[in-house]
Amino acid sequence: MNTRATIYVFSTAFWPLVGGAEIAAEEVIRRLEDSFDFVVITGRLKKNLKKEEVRGGCTILRIGFGNAFDKILLPVLGPFIVHQTDKKRPAQLFWPVMVSFASGIPYIFNILFKRHIPIVLTLQEGDPESHLRHSRGGLIGLAWRMALRRSSAVTAISSYLARLAKGFGYQKNVQLISNGVDLALFEKKFSTVENDELRTSLEIPEGAKIIVTTSRLVKKNGIDILIRAFLALPQDLKGQAYLLILGDGAEKESLKRLATNKRILFLGSRPYHDLPRYLAIADVFVRPSRSEGMGNSFIEAMAAGVPIIGTPVGGIPEFLVDGETGLLAEPENPNSTAAAIGRILTDTRLRNLLIEAGKKKAQEYNWHDISEKYGAVFLAEMNKKRSVLIATGIFPPAIGGPALYALALADYFKQKGWQVSILTYAHGDPTAGVHRVSLEIPSGVRHSLTFLKAINLVFKADAVLLLDHASLGFPVAIASRILGKRYIVRVGGDFLWEGFVMSRRAELSLPDFYQRAPDLSFKERIIFQAVRYTLQHAATVAFNTEWQKDIFIRAYGLDPTKVTVVQNVCLARQGAAQESEREYSRFLYVGRFLFLKNLKRTIRSFITAQKKMNRPFMFEIIGEGPEEEALKTFVKTLHTDRVVFHASMAQKDMFERLESARAAAVASYSDVAPNIITESLALGTPAILTKYSGLEKARADGVLRVDPLDESSIEAAFLRMMDDGQYADLRKAVAVSSPRSWSDVAKEYAVLL
Repeated sequence: MNTRATIYVFSTAFWPLVGGAEIAAEEVIRRLEDSFDFVVITGRLKKNLKKEEVRGGCTILRIGFGNAFDKILLPVLGPFIVHQTDKKRPAQLFWPVMVSFASGIPYIFNILFKRHIPIVLTLQEGDPESHLRHSRGGLIGLAWRMALRRSSAVTAISSYLARLAKGFGYQKNVQLISNGVDLALFEKKFSTVENDELRTSLEIPEGAKIIVTTSRLVKKNGIDILIRAFLALPQDLKGQAYLLILGDGAEKESLKRLATNKRILFLGSRPYHDLPRYLAIADVFVRPSRSEGMGNSFIEAMAAGVPIIGTPVGGIPEFLVDGETGLLAEPENPNSTAAAIGRILTDTRLRNLLIEAGKKKAQEYNWHDISEKYGAVFLAEMNKKRSVLIATGIFPPAIGGPALYALALADYFKQKGWQVSILTYAHGDPTAGVHRVSLEIPSGVRHSLTFLKAINLVFKADAVLLLDHASLGFPVAIASRILGKRYIVRVGGDFLWEGFVMSRRAELSLPDFYQRAPDLSFKERIIFQAVRYTLQHAATVAFNTEWQKDIFIRAYGLDPTKVTVVQNVCLARQGAAQESEREYSRFLYVGRFLFLKNLKRTIRSFITAQKKMNRPFMFEIIGEGPEEEALKTFVKTLHTDRVVFHASMAQKDMFERLESARAAAVASYSDVAPNIITESLALGTPAILTKYSGLEKARADGVLRVDPLDESSIEAAFLRMMDDGQYADLRKAVAVSSPRSWSDVAKEYAVLL
C-alpha cells in the first residue's frame, strides 16, 4: 500500500503557465514527491492543454474549456471535481497557493460536503494593500478575510504579507517561508561563444551594456518606470546600452508605445529554463516595483551573478540591502532608477561587491531547505489533534483478533495525540472513551440503539474506522452517511460466509460461496444487503490480502479505486526458541476451534500420515472455541496419543513452540491471512496451508498448499513434511520475512483516516 499522504494543490494557473507562485509550487512538489502524493487543481486556460496529465510527482487536473473564462469556473466546478477525485484519492491536506479563484475551491468543498480537511494557505501576492482591500468592489478583501478565517495554517513568502494577514484579521502565527531559487539552474556558467551567439541573435554589438528585467508586464512591476528610466539615462550610457524586457502581460502594447528607443527590446515570454541564458549576458537586473510580495526574479538574478536594482516595497527589503546586496531606487521615480543603473554600469568596484554579496545572499533561498519547511508544516497540520471513532464488534477484555486490532490502533492514535472513542458490542467494565452496547439486547433493538449512539459519536469525530462490516458496521455506516462523514472499513474475515458455513456445517470455501450463490435465508439476505451498503459507501475499504479484495470487488460490486490492502501484523522474530529445544517433531495448529477450520479432517490426515511413516510425530492443537469438546471426543475415537490440546498461551510461549515445531498446519475451508502461517514463516518454520487463502505462498517459499476438502491432499502434505529429505528442502526454502509491527499497520490506517 502507498502510505504517502495526498495533498491537493490549488493554483489558478500552473505549468506551463508559470509565474513566481506557480514555479514555487512546482519546485516544492518536485522535492516532496517522495513524501507526499500531489494533485494539482488548476484552470485549463488554453485549449492545447490537457484536462488531465501526470507531470513529475503530481497529477494535474485542469478545469474549464481552455479560455480566460475558466478562472470564473474554478470555484463553481472545482468543489465537485475535487469531491469526485477525493473518492479515489482521499485528501489529507489542501494547499491553496495565493488567494485566487482556485483557492476558493477547498473552502467551498469543506462547507458543501461537511468536511474538515486541514487547509494550509500560502500567501504569494505581490499586489499593493490598497488593491487587496478595495479592488473589485472589495471582493478581494472579503476573499482574504474568509480564507484566513477558515485556514488551519498560513504561510507567507515575506514579512510584508505576514503583516497583511494580521491586518485582515488572522489571529494565529503566520509562518514565514520565502520562495526559493533553483540554484543549479541559475548558477550555470555559459561559454563566451554561447554568450556571443545570443548577443548576435539579438543584434547587440560587442561591448554594449545590457539591462534586463524578467517580469510580467503588469502595472505593479513598474516596467513603465524602467522604460522612462532607460530613456532618462545620460546620452553616453544610453548610446551603448540595451534594455531587454522578458515577459508578457496586459500592459504590453502601452509599454511598446512608450518605448521610443530601438534599443528597448521586447522579447516576450521565454521558457523558465532559458532565463539564465539572458541573465548571463546582463550587466544589471532592474525591476522598479510598485508592490511586491517577495520578488523571485531578483533572487534568480543574484544567483546568476547579476547586480540588482529594486524599490523598498513589499518583501524586497528583506533581501535587498541598499549598497550591500543591490541598490534601491525611489518608487515611482524614473530618475532615481536611472541614477542607480548609471552607478552600477560605471562603478566596477561597486558592481563586483554587489555581485559577490548577492550570490552569497541567494544561497539562503535554496529550494531544498524551503521545501523541507513546507513539508514540516504539512505534517504538523495532518498530525494535529483529531478525533477518531473506532467501531469494533469486540474489544478487550474480550479476546480475539478484532479486539486486539482495535486496541492496538487506539493506542497508536492516542500516542499521536488524537482523541479516540470506541463503540463496541463487547462486555466490560465502564472505561473512559469506550461505549458499549450489550449483546444481550435483542437483535434489531440492539442495532437501533447502536445507531443512536453512533449518531452522537460520529458527529463528534473527524474520522470513522469500522473494524466490523456487518452487525456493528452497518448502523455506524448509516449514521456516518446521514452526517456526511467519511468512514473507512477494515475487512478481516467474512461475517456472512462464516455464519453460513457454521450454521449449516457446510463444507464450502469462500470463493465457492460467492461463485455458487447458494440459497440464503431471509436474515442472510438482509446481512448481504447491509454489508454491500456498508462497503459501497465507504471512502476506502481495506483488506488483508489481494485475494479477498478481488473476491469482494466482484461479489459486492465495489469500486476498485476505493479499495486497498493493509497487510496484517507479524510480530514473530527468530530466536524465540533455544537451539536445544528445536526437535522439529511437533506439528502445530494455533487458533480458534471452529467448524470452518476443518480440524477433524486435518487431524485424521495427520494420524494416517504418522502411521505410514511410523515416526513419533506429535500434533499440538492450541487455542479454544465452540468445537473444543467435540474435537477432544473425536480424537478419543481415534485411539491415539499423538494429538494433544493446549489452552491459549502467552505470545512469547507460542512463538517458542512455533519456532521449534516441524511445521504449522492450517487446512481451513478458507483462511484469508492466518497469522499463525505468517508468524511460522517469520520464525523459519515451514507450513501446510489451505489453497483458499490470500497468503501468496507456495512450495518455493516452504509452504505446501492443500485442498481442504481432499483428505488425501492434506495427508500428502504431512507425509512430505515428515520425510527428512523433502523437509530439509522445505526448511531451506523458507524466506524469513521481516517483522511487521502494530505501529506499521497503524501508520497506514492513520494515512487513510
